[in-house]
Amino acid sequence: MKNLGLVVIAAFLGAVGVQCLIYLINALSSLCYLGAFSIEAPDLSNSGLGAWMVVIPVAGALLGILLIKFGKKSFTPLSAVIMTGAGFPFGVEGVLASGLFLCGERKLLKAAVIASGLACLLNAPVAGAVLVFELGFVEVSVLNVLALVLAAGTGCLLRFVWRGWDAVLFLETLPAFRLGNLYIYFLAGMVVSLLGILMNWLIKKLGQITFQRAWLPVAAAFVIGVLGWLRPEGLGTGSNFIPELASGHINLQILLGLSLVRMVMLILAAGAGAPGRELIISPFLLIGGALGMASIFLICLVAGQTDVTPGLAAIVGIVALLAGRLPVILTALILSIELTHQWMVLLPVITALIPAILLRKWIVRSGTN
Repeated sequence: MKNLGLVVIAAFLGAVGVQCLIYLINALSSLCYLGAFSIEAPDLSNSGLGAWMVVIPVAGALLGILLIKFGKKSFTPLSAVIMTGAGFPFGVEGVLASGLFLCGERKLLKAAVIASGLACLLNAPVAGAVLVFELGFVEVSVLNVLALVLAAGTGCLLRFVWRGWDAVLFLETLPAFRLGNLYIYFLAGMVVSLLGILMNWLIKKLGQITFQRAWLPVAAAFVIGVLGWLRPEGLGTGSNFIPELASGHINLQILLGLSLVRMVMLILAAGAGAPGRELIISPFLLIGGALGMASIFLICLVAGQTDVTPGLAAIVGIVALLAGRLPVILTALILSIELTHQWMVLLPVITALIPAILLRKWIVRSGTN
């Protein structure tokens, strides 16, 4: 009972921490790029700074690295906040995970913080609880399952209090699809999951660089700044674009910024070892959603199909990228329902997950990733 009490406290702090981090990162991004204070997700494409946008990620990286290098390990979460607010494409959950060392060696408390934080951030309590098991935070046991159900429930309850019960990826229309079109989702799942596997490989290769390792985030920040100047949709958390992905009200330039440009930024940031890389989930909503829409659009163009719902294409891309990047097949499946509040997405999502599962099995057997 004592452990369960500590789990609830940790879950409460995790959910509150997520909400505070959202406000803090939004405020910092608004101040840096827009010169105004706001806790709402900013649209950085309206900054008007031009080439000066390159300076902000570099300055944020320098400050963050100095805090860690000449300060203490306890400054790591603050460093992650500064870098993410300055434009690094991490999610709030990554910043939260960078402070898990405060829990010491208590794995269950760490798992409770993550499960509650994801439940609060994405309104996905079941996916949050399952994720920590699939990633190996804790072993599966009756006590751990009960503890994480309580943790995820706590995060979900606080989410309801603060933001209500609306779906994160709200589909304006019910997904329309025909059984004869399932091959489209299979092909899209193959393409996007392969890109997720490629992300893994590139991040690991960059992680092997040892020359001036501590300062690599600064070099990555310069490239992120240049890319952000060209396509500002790739900067920061980008949570303001999620409703546009769900509705399909998005142009090709923004789609490019949210998909390939943001993916390159994320590879550089994570590969350089920047704080905030410890857990990457919410960035896949944007990258995977945009890649899913782009790949399905191209497949439909070739196949002469026109009856694919944009929001459905986005959720297919999200789960395919997540399953390609991490060994979390069950989490990806559950997340598709919790993000949309639609059971109708299951068949296309399962179809898209099939190539991701097959590719991951091949990778495990071959030892290539």
